[in-house]
Amino acid sequence: MTDILRFSLEVRRSTSQAPFWILDIVMCRQMLTWASGTGDETQVCGGTDLISVYQDPTFPTVDDLDISDYQTLGCYHEGTNGKSLAWRQDQVASTDLTLEKCLSACKVGGYAFAGVEFGSECYCGVVLGNGTLAVSTSQCDMACTGNPNQKCGGRDTLNLYVASDLESTEPCGGPNPPAVSSSSSTSSSSSTASSSSSTVHSSSSTASSIM
Repeated sequence: MTDILRFSLEVRRSTSQAPFWILDIVMCRQMLTWASGTGDETQVCGGTDLISVYQDPTFPTVDDLDISDYQTLGCYHEGTNGKSLAWRQDQVASTDLTLEKCLSACKVGGYAFAGVEFGSECYCGVVLGNGTLAVSTSQCDMACTGNPNQKCGGRDTLNLYVASDLESTEPCGGPNPPAVSSSSSTSSSSSTASSSSSTVHSSSSTASSIM
Protein backbone atom coordinates (compact mmCIF):
# COMPACT_ATOMS: atom_id res chain seq x y z
CA MET A 1 0.00 0.00 0.00
CA THR A 2 2.95 2.36 0.34
CA ASP A 3 3.09 2.54 -3.45
CA ILE A 4 -0.07 4.63 -3.31
CA LEU A 5 2.05 7.51 -2.09
CA ARG A 6 4.10 7.26 -5.25
CA PHE A 7 1.32 7.05 -7.79
CA SER A 8 -1.37 9.19 -6.18
CA LEU A 9 -1.48 12.96 -6.39
CA GLU A 10 1.12 14.63 -4.24
CA VAL A 11 0.43 18.20 -3.17
CA ARG A 12 3.36 19.91 -1.58
CA ARG A 13 5.33 23.11 -1.45
CA SER A 14 9.06 23.03 -1.82
CA THR A 15 11.71 25.56 -0.88
CA SER A 16 13.94 24.09 -3.55
CA GLN A 17 14.58 26.19 -6.62
CA ALA A 18 15.50 23.15 -8.73
CA PRO A 19 14.06 23.16 -12.28
CA PHE A 20 11.07 21.05 -13.21
CA TRP A 21 9.52 19.91 -16.49
CA ILE A 22 5.92 19.85 -17.75
CA LEU A 23 5.42 16.52 -19.51
CA ASP A 24 2.82 15.25 -21.95
CA ILE A 25 -0.18 13.79 -20.11
CA VAL A 26 0.41 10.47 -21.90
CA MET A 27 3.40 10.01 -19.60
CA CYS A 28 1.11 10.25 -16.57
CA ARG A 29 -1.19 7.33 -17.39
CA GLN A 30 -0.44 5.09 -14.42
CA MET A 31 -3.56 4.92 -12.31
CA LEU A 32 -4.13 4.76 -8.60
CA THR A 33 -5.76 1.40 -9.20
CA TRP A 34 -2.37 -0.08 -10.03
CA ALA A 35 -1.27 0.45 -6.44
CA SER A 36 -4.48 -0.10 -4.50
CA GLY A 37 -6.72 -2.23 -6.71
CA THR A 38 -9.54 0.30 -6.30
CA GLY A 39 -10.23 3.78 -7.53
CA ASP A 40 -11.26 5.44 -10.79
CA GLU A 41 -9.49 4.18 -13.91
CA THR A 42 -10.69 7.22 -15.86
CA GLN A 43 -8.60 9.56 -13.72
CA VAL A 44 -4.89 10.19 -14.19
CA CYS A 45 -2.86 10.02 -10.96
CA GLY A 46 0.73 10.58 -11.98
CA GLY A 47 3.18 7.87 -12.97
CA THR A 48 6.58 6.46 -12.13
CA ASP A 49 8.53 9.43 -10.75
CA LEU A 50 5.83 11.69 -12.21
CA ILE A 51 3.27 13.84 -10.38
CA SER A 52 -0.05 15.14 -11.65
CA VAL A 53 -0.07 18.82 -10.66
CA TYR A 54 -3.15 20.95 -10.06
CA GLN A 55 -3.46 24.69 -9.52
CA ASP A 56 -5.97 26.51 -7.34
CA PRO A 57 -7.26 29.42 -9.47
CA THR A 58 -8.59 31.31 -6.44
CA PHE A 59 -5.05 32.46 -5.64
CA PRO A 60 -4.25 35.58 -7.71
CA THR A 61 -1.09 36.11 -9.72
CA VAL A 62 1.19 38.63 -8.02
CA ASP A 63 4.57 40.27 -8.50
CA ASP A 64 6.91 37.94 -6.63
CA LEU A 65 9.65 40.58 -6.54
CA ASP A 66 7.58 43.11 -4.58
CA ILE A 67 7.47 42.65 -0.79
CA SER A 68 5.66 45.92 -0.06
CA ASP A 69 2.37 44.07 0.50
CA TYR A 70 3.66 42.25 3.59
CA GLN A 71 2.37 43.93 6.74
CA THR A 72 3.37 43.20 10.28
CA LEU A 73 1.04 41.27 12.58
CA GLY A 74 3.22 41.65 15.66
CA CYS A 75 4.94 39.17 17.94
CA TYR A 76 3.49 35.66 18.25
CA HIS A 77 4.35 32.56 20.25
CA GLU A 78 4.80 29.26 18.46
CA GLY A 79 1.74 27.02 18.04
CA THR A 80 0.81 24.47 20.68
CA ASN A 81 0.80 21.56 18.21
CA GLY A 82 3.87 22.26 16.11
CA LYS A 83 5.32 25.23 14.28
CA SER A 84 3.25 28.33 13.61
CA LEU A 85 4.58 28.35 10.04
CA ALA A 86 5.35 25.01 8.43
CA TRP A 87 8.02 25.82 5.87
CA ARG A 88 11.50 26.84 6.98
CA GLN A 89 13.48 28.65 4.30
CA ASP A 90 16.88 27.01 4.55
CA GLN A 91 18.10 28.79 1.44
CA VAL A 92 18.15 32.00 3.51
CA ALA A 93 21.47 31.97 5.35
CA SER A 94 20.97 31.90 9.11
CA THR A 95 24.17 33.90 9.57
CA ASP A 96 22.91 36.81 7.45
CA LEU A 97 19.16 36.97 8.00
CA THR A 98 17.28 40.20 7.33
CA LEU A 99 13.56 40.89 7.12
CA GLU A 100 13.86 41.64 3.41
CA LYS A 101 15.51 38.31 2.66
CA CYS A 102 12.85 36.36 4.55
CA LEU A 103 9.93 38.25 3.03
CA SER A 104 11.42 37.86 -0.44
CA ALA A 105 11.80 34.10 0.04
CA CYS A 106 8.19 33.77 1.16
CA LYS A 107 6.92 35.95 -1.67
CA VAL A 108 8.73 33.94 -4.33
CA GLY A 109 7.27 30.77 -2.80
CA GLY A 110 3.75 32.22 -2.87
CA TYR A 111 3.27 32.15 0.90
CA ALA A 112 0.85 34.62 2.46
CA PHE A 113 2.48 34.37 5.90
CA ALA A 114 6.13 35.03 6.76
CA GLY A 115 7.90 34.94 10.09
CA VAL A 116 11.36 35.39 11.57
CA GLU A 117 12.46 33.62 14.74
CA PHE A 118 15.45 33.28 17.07
CA GLY A 119 17.29 36.02 15.20
CA SER A 120 18.37 33.66 12.43
CA GLU A 121 15.40 31.60 11.17
CA CYS A 122 12.94 32.35 8.36
CA TYR A 123 9.59 30.55 8.03
CA CYS A 124 6.71 30.75 5.56
CA GLY A 125 3.19 29.32 5.45
CA VAL A 126 -0.27 29.54 3.94
CA VAL A 127 -1.97 29.26 7.34
CA LEU A 128 -0.98 29.73 10.97
CA GLY A 129 -0.55 26.65 13.14
CA ASN A 130 -3.05 25.85 15.88
CA GLY A 131 -2.36 27.61 19.13
CA THR A 132 -0.38 30.49 17.64
CA LEU A 133 -0.87 33.28 20.17
CA ALA A 134 -0.12 36.99 20.16
CA VAL A 135 2.31 38.03 22.90
CA SER A 136 4.05 41.20 23.99
CA THR A 137 6.46 42.69 21.49
CA SER A 138 9.08 42.55 24.23
CA GLN A 139 9.28 38.77 23.69
CA CYS A 140 10.51 39.30 20.12
CA ASP A 141 13.77 40.82 21.29
CA MET A 142 16.47 39.17 19.16
CA ALA A 143 18.28 41.18 16.51
CA CYS A 144 18.50 39.79 12.99
CA THR A 145 21.89 38.28 12.25
CA GLY A 146 22.12 40.23 9.01
CA ASN A 147 20.90 43.55 10.37
CA PRO A 148 21.22 44.41 14.09
CA ASN A 149 18.73 47.26 13.63
CA GLN A 150 15.92 44.79 12.89
CA LYS A 151 14.15 42.38 15.21
CA CYS A 152 13.82 38.76 14.15
CA GLY A 153 11.63 37.17 16.79
CA GLY A 154 12.92 35.49 19.93
CA ARG A 155 12.99 32.13 21.66
CA ASP A 156 9.86 30.34 20.41
CA THR A 157 8.45 33.67 19.24
CA LEU A 158 8.12 35.11 15.75
CA ASN A 159 7.67 38.49 14.21
CA LEU A 160 4.84 37.63 11.80
CA TYR A 161 3.90 39.26 8.51
CA VAL A 162 1.01 38.70 6.09
CA ALA A 163 0.50 39.61 2.44
CA SER A 164 -3.24 39.79 1.82
CA ASP A 165 -2.82 39.66 -1.95
CA LEU A 166 -1.43 36.13 -1.63
CA GLU A 167 -4.50 34.83 0.19
CA SER A 168 -7.25 33.00 -1.68
CA THR A 169 -10.04 35.12 -3.17
CA GLU A 170 -12.46 32.37 -2.10
CA PRO A 171 -11.29 31.17 1.34
CA CYS A 172 -12.70 27.90 2.63
CA GLY A 173 -13.68 29.40 5.97
CA GLY A 174 -12.39 28.68 9.45
CA PRO A 175 -10.88 31.08 11.95
CA ASN A 176 -9.94 34.51 10.70
CA PRO A 177 -6.24 35.41 10.58
CA PRO A 178 -4.93 37.98 13.05
CA ALA A 179 -5.83 41.55 12.23
CA VAL A 180 -3.14 43.52 10.46
CA SER A 181 -1.69 46.34 12.50
CA SER A 182 -2.62 49.72 11.05
CA SER A 183 0.50 51.29 12.47
CA SER A 184 3.17 49.45 10.55
CA SER A 185 3.88 47.90 7.18
CA THR A 186 6.74 46.81 5.01
CA SER A 187 8.01 48.20 1.75
CA SER A 188 10.38 47.25 -1.04
CA SER A 189 13.05 49.52 -2.43
CA SER A 190 10.49 50.96 -4.85
CA SER A 191 8.06 52.15 -2.20
CA THR A 192 8.13 53.73 1.21
CA ALA A 193 5.73 52.66 3.91
CA SER A 194 3.53 55.31 5.45
CA SER A 195 3.73 53.91 8.95
CA SER A 196 5.21 56.24 11.50
CA SER A 197 6.13 53.48 13.90
CA SER A 198 8.04 50.96 11.79
CA THR A 199 9.14 50.45 8.21
CA VAL A 200 11.10 47.78 6.42
CA HIS A 201 13.10 48.84 3.36
CA SER A 202 14.76 46.67 0.78
CA SER A 203 18.42 45.69 1.08
CA SER A 204 19.37 48.72 -0.98
CA SER A 205 18.38 51.04 1.86
CA THR A 206 18.87 51.13 5.61
CA ALA A 207 16.11 49.19 7.35
CA SER A 208 14.68 50.37 10.62
CA SER A 209 13.71 48.15 13.50
CA ILE A 210 10.21 46.69 13.39
CA MET A 211 9.78 46.13 17.06
